[in-house]
Amino acid sequence: MGVQAKHIYQVELTNHCNLKCSYCPIPTSRRQKGYMSEEIFQKVLNHLTKIGQKLLILHNFGEPLLHPNLERFVFMAFNCGLLPGFSTNGLLLTENRFDALVAAGLHWMCVSIHNRESAEKYRHFLAYARKKGVVLFARNFTDTSYLLDERMNVPLTEKHDFAGTAPNPNAKNTGRNGYEHCDFLLKNYYVTLWDGTVVACCNDEQGVTRLGHIDSIDTISHKPKY
Repeated sequence: MGVQAKHIYQVELTNHCNLKCSYCPIPTSRRQKGYMSEEIFQKVLNHLTKIGQKLLILHNFGEPLLHPNLERFVFMAFNCGLLPGFSTNGLLLTENRFDALVAAGLHWMCVSIHNRESAEKYRHFLAYARKKGVVLFARNFTDTSYLLDERMNVPLTEKHDFAGTAPNPNAKNTGRNGYEHCDFLLKNYYVTLWDGTVVACCNDEQGVTRLGHIDSIDTISHKPKY
């Protein structure tokens, strides 16, 4: 049996965000803010095409719609045979922006519902996305379900402490023994941050599980720091 390929579970295009949610570590983060360059993104694409990965998640911490080259990055990914998509709070989404992303090759989008505006964006774009052939779904981070029609089929409220970095005492991981099962070790997943840093955990906002750089992803392993 050969060595299992190193899959990039998420690609962080930016860690800038237009919201300051109490249950998110971004507002108090000490990590440098920035935007992924086209050079770094191309290196990510080179690795993904080499290993045959198809699904591309263009978010980690931060709001992807803030990246000035988002449409170009989606186009680059689509041209490499990937299925690009991302999670967004939806506040910056317009029909023109949505159309541009679809034209670039957007395959899917998730609206993370954090407030009334996010819920309204999801409600507005649900039928619109269906007409465009894009998979659109949503998840609740706060109790905004009362803003949505029951037929919207939004998952139950997700309470998450982001590996203990979120200040909200009411947020927590849920699942067996109080924590969700993580597949990163089992499936050999990694996250690439905006500056090309490769980390071992998608909840590591501070980058403390740094393993190396996208340049050296073939030689790294997350087991020592996981």
